[in-house]
Amino acid sequence: MDFFHPMLLQVREWLKPLANMKNAMTFNQAVTGLVSRTGLPAALRRSVQGWSLGVLGIILGVALVLSLLARSRRDEWSAKPCWKGKSMWLAALLALLLGAVGAHRFYLRRYVTGAAQAVGLIPFLSGAFLLGEAKMMDFVVLSDNVVGGIILFVIGLVFVVWRLLDLFMILFGGLTPRKKNPTTVR
Repeated sequence: MDFFHPMLLQVREWLKPLANMKNAMTFNQAVTGLVSRTGLPAALRRSVQGWSLGVLGIILGVALVLSLLARSRRDEWSAKPCWKGKSMWLAALLALLLGAVGAHRFYLRRYVTGAAQAVGLIPFLSGAFLLGEAKMMDFVVLSDNVVGGIILFVIGLVFVVWRLLDLFMILFGGLTPRKKNPTTVR
């Protein structure tokens, strides 16, 4: 635990300006609404929808740029995408439905990054659990559970963004299957 303690202290210092009763009540109400599936209050829902649409727009733009770069590199190297025996639409469907466990990456023969995406589900769920179990006063005093939950949740959100990038890169043609290893015996 001594390894993580300096990081907890640093994040706590960054969050101190936000630690007041009003923010704690809003955040606690949002987390409780999400965990209990009762939904968010109307004002908070509009704010979350606005931020979500903005982030989704940024992800779409980045995926388009990365896909265009990947396609131009393939054109320079005369490397054709190897979709033989694979379906782009099935890969996109796997990214949409089972992206949390990296199924689309395994389907595209990208095993190491698929395993990394599957492991990325752990901090997301752990952070959500810690934040869901926190009481309002934990948010006010920035307890270790809240700060650790925020850290884990943000790390998990990075993996969520990566999965969304994958989905759009598959649709835009930037993420293609790896070629089979030619040294394998059939």
